[in-house]
Amino acid sequence: MRTKLISLLILLLAMTLTACSGIPPQRIELQPPISAVPRLSEAPPVSVHVANRSETLQIGTISDRTGNMTTVSLSHQAPEQIRQAAIEALTRMRVPAPVADARTRMTLIVDDIFYHLRSDGIRRELVGTLRLRIQVIDGVYQYEGSFEATHTEEVVRTPDEAKSEQFVNNLVGEVMSNAFNDPRLSDFLLARARP
Repeated sequence: MRTKLISLLILLLAMTLTACSGIPPQRIELQPPISAVPRLSEAPPVSVHVANRSETLQIGTISDRTGNMTTVSLSHQAPEQIRQAAIEALTRMRVPAPVADARTRMTLIVDDIFYHLRSDGIRRELVGTLRLRIQVIDGVYQYEGSFEATHTEEVVRTPDEAKSEQFVNNLVGEVMSNAFNDPRLSDFLLARARP
């Protein structure tokens, strides 16, 4: 009986040490920095929606130098966080406050977002890719733009959650900045403001 108890304690200790030696899963909160946007002289009210084409919020994996691997995922609030960033950009463009049943409907479609730590044994770098589409529909009129970016950054050590969050937010911010600075989007909104 005593031998079994000692064996059980050793097993529990080994399991605890194994669990502690890994990297905890990382969850990314999105607050993308969107750079200066054009200020429109007029624009219609716009309803804003977000669609994520991926079936999962997981965007990649990272591992440390000893091979311990973990997942990196967007938070469950990511679609709403992207929506709020879009609304903030539109507000800075002088687009009227969003109206749920507005005639002009904007949808941000996240086609692909990917993030991982790449290593050749010597060099280690973060790699992130985002492909985003924006559709704006107003009756029979439609605008669509596609935007993407790939970021790489060399790192010395495995990124913690804060570093991963900063990297992903900069990537999302760059793509959304390009989207909201598209002159075709500004022209479309200006044209839709006129009767």
